[in-house]
Amino acid sequence: MNRFAKGFCGMLCSAGLFLSSAIGSISVSALDNGIYLADATPYYAHPYTGVIEDSGGESSAVLGQSMTESALCPQALVEVDTAGNMYATIRLSLMDNIENPQFMVQENGDSSFYDVYADCMQENLDNNTSDFRIQIPNENSIVRSTFYVVPMGRDVIF
Repeated sequence: MNRFAKGFCGMLCSAGLFLSSAIGSISVSALDNGIYLADATPYYAHPYTGVIEDSGGESSAVLGQSMTESALCPQALVEVDTAGNMYATIRLSLMDNIENPQFMVQENGDSSFYDVYADCMQENLDNNTSDFRIQIPNENSIVRSTFYVVPMGRDVIF
């Protein structure tokens, strides 16, 4: 496995995505029907518990954090429909190395993750990115994705 593959694979393996900041101080009930921008903050370790799920562990935390920041666009699109349902669209980079992304959501730091369906809204081959839209319970949700990393030859968690 080449150096890029080892770095990519080992460091993207366990990270939470935390949607916050731009709308983080607004409660869910206060969000009106509309479209909002939010920060999408990548974490190698869980943002609340600090647990690293990846086999790279604590010794890879600095490199893992750096790699997660390379793979995730720092902004997400958050939509609230007329029924109050909330959706986040996130952009992943490095898609030429990623297959079969699947997503899970955690409502808060101590609840369980649950599976959510993801629509691929756009693929940009020139920029090597894909946009995925998932339903979230609130603007502070933690999103976790599992995908197959081609250079590693295995599934990882981001």
